[in-house]
Amino acid sequence: MAVSGNEIKIKTLYAKRDILFSRIQSISDHIKNINVEAVRETFLNEIETVDSLRTDYERILDQINHLELQIDPKYIVNYQPLLAFEDMLCRVKRTEKLLQSQNEAKPEIQVRPRNSIRLPPIDIPVFNGDIKTWPFFFSSFQNNIHNNPSLSDAEKLYYLISKLSGRAQSICSGFTPTANNYLLILETLKTKYEDRRMLASEYLNQIFDLKPISSANINGLEQFLDIFVASVAALKNLKFNDLMDVVFLHIALKKLDPDTVRAFEMEHRSSEMPSFHSLASFVRDQIKVMQRSPNVKQEIKGCVDRRQTQPSKIAGSLSYVTATSTSLQHTCIVCKDKHGNLYNCATFRKYSPSERYKLVKTNNLCLNCLSDKHLVAKCNSSSVCSKCARKHHTLLHFENSNIAASSKADKEFTPTKVNDSSGRPGDVALCSLANMGAQPPSTVLLGTARIVVRDSRGNEQGVRALLDSGAQNSFITRQCCQRLGLVINRSLSCPVVKGIGGTSKATQGHINLKFYSRIDRNVNFDINALVVDRVTERLPTVSVDTSAMIEFKNLTLADDTYAVPGNIDMLIGASLFPHLLLNNKVRGNSSHTAPYALETVLGYVIVGSAPIIDSISATSYCGMAVEPLESLVRKFWEMEEVNVPPIASSDDRLCEEIYVRTTVRDRDGRYSVALPFKGDVLSLGDSRQMAEKRFYSLERRMLASPQLKEAYDGVINVYIREGYISLVASKLDNYEDTPSYFIPHHGVIREDKLTSKYV
Repeated sequence: MAVSGNEIKIKTLYAKRDILFSRIQSISDHIKNINVEAVRETFLNEIETVDSLRTDYERILDQINHLELQIDPKYIVNYQPLLAFEDMLCRVKRTEKLLQSQNEAKPEIQVRPRNSIRLPPIDIPVFNGDIKTWPFFFSSFQNNIHNNPSLSDAEKLYYLISKLSGRAQSICSGFTPTANNYLLILETLKTKYEDRRMLASEYLNQIFDLKPISSANINGLEQFLDIFVASVAALKNLKFNDLMDVVFLHIALKKLDPDTVRAFEMEHRSSEMPSFHSLASFVRDQIKVMQRSPNVKQEIKGCVDRRQTQPSKIAGSLSYVTATSTSLQHTCIVCKDKHGNLYNCATFRKYSPSERYKLVKTNNLCLNCLSDKHLVAKCNSSSVCSKCARKHHTLLHFENSNIAASSKADKEFTPTKVNDSSGRPGDVALCSLANMGAQPPSTVLLGTARIVVRDSRGNEQGVRALLDSGAQNSFITRQCCQRLGLVINRSLSCPVVKGIGGTSKATQGHINLKFYSRIDRNVNFDINALVVDRVTERLPTVSVDTSAMIEFKNLTLADDTYAVPGNIDMLIGASLFPHLLLNNKVRGNSSHTAPYALETVLGYVIVGSAPIIDSISATSYCGMAVEPLESLVRKFWEMEEVNVPPIASSDDRLCEEIYVRTTVRDRDGRYSVALPFKGDVLSLGDSRQMAEKRFYSLERRMLASPQLKEAYDGVINVYIREGYISLVASKLDNYEDTPSYFIPHHGVIREDKLTSKYV
């Protein structure tokens, strides 16, 4: 069907109207960012055309209404779009006047034209919170920026914040970056980092931690100049009255125990350096206090004999460790600051791995999470070393094999309760035997086999078992039982297993199961196994070198992964061991480190000495501990106490789930969380009755005012034609079956405008 000329003109005019409206809306949107210089300049340039925009917009509306009446005589003239246009126009005009008044109110010194040449950025070093770099940073900042009279406080603050990073930047995050806060922020940094005592300690640590040069070389001599000579110069620049007294004080504090050092630091909190004489007097006073208090427990800190032996002479040396429990640490034992965890301490991170290990062992900290509340055997953290995947902290990882063995020697020993009449309540004595020398390049393989067990659903699953002819019982881990879905038979008195040195461990029940050979399903055995948390460590303790054991390549092995460390799910004891063995055995080679392959009904089992890939091996520990009396009393009350679970409604649980799922922490440390909204529309209630009441009231108003009725009908028709609203179903008798919300509406006449406006 052909389109008439009037319809073409109307479509063209509607397009022009929309373009003009978009233009005034774009100018109005600039007001949100009017403080930005570039946006303000664009705004001032564009407002020169707003008067002509208003004239053109009103003229186009006149033409549209004229053509609409020609097409449809019943058409109601509509100037409603002009209302929104004038609102934005008034907002633009008001902003223009505000900018003009601000420019007129500026003093002469601010409106004076400045040099158009833009100065290059001031290049000073970035300060990341390292106190050793603070003097150089502050001197550069003070000379180039702080004492520069041509810079305002706002500009100085901009330069200051742009040159901060890391910990130093986070200190200033709580201040509003305004010119009024510039001096406050600068003073906060000076209070934090202008500490002569801390600077002196850092420089002295660099001097004493510098390793001796073994042979003359360029790199070693340059490092000596960069660290030693620079640290001495920095110490002299601190301008202490008696530098030797500072050195003696530093050495003395390193030789004292952490508790005494902490008490001394609490007495001398100021940043001024105390004298060595004050430390000696303090120690004398401490001795008098201990002598006058006979009940004070004299704690003997752990001492470790770290004698290193030559691998070619002695295969291993023995060292004995005796330690007692220490009190809870409320502050960092290294820097005396309160930053939560030891691994967050910057001073601790600067230590070498051997120094970190010595510090952790001396203070009886957990080797895995560095906590002072438990030992590594009771550590619940799932984290392991990121370098070797073993259960110690990454900061305690050693590349040297001798030191690594000492670190590994303390891995996961489980203290067990024993009776000790000589022990006092609160004491925990740990006696351990470690191989601290160079490890021989071999290990001992224990016989392991892969067997098949059917789970609760009848599916076959693989289980790795250890064959032990020295065990009176068979064992299975609780995790393996859960994986198989097997029910543990529990009793009131679970059997207690005793090991080396009389150590005991209670089991969690027992279980009956049948396992099959993975080679021949006709070979199967019934077994009654005791359930424990863990059978043993990962076996083998280190990776085995299989390149020299070519004799085993054609054998059907019971465990193809015998050379790779892996978890043990089950231990098969002596009751079944004779039924598994067959007659044949194969030796790896003529070497004394070659293992044997023993033939069993499960396949060939590899046992004996075997070469390893690296020289780092794990060592099992047997330990004994006395649990403090207060801990036993606390556990008694915890067992007897009836825990009353908190009563939480479904809404509370839903809110908690939303918070757990959506809570995040931004880079500034603030938390961001989504608001909980109910998804039940029916909770809005019955809104139809109120909407009908308002509708009937509106009908009565329009019957009394024909002008209001005509204007209201016109606006509603425009809304329908433009697609803003639409008609609902004519019958809403069954609206209760469909979630609905009825919004009351009424007409408003705005007589204060130049033209009649209706809403």
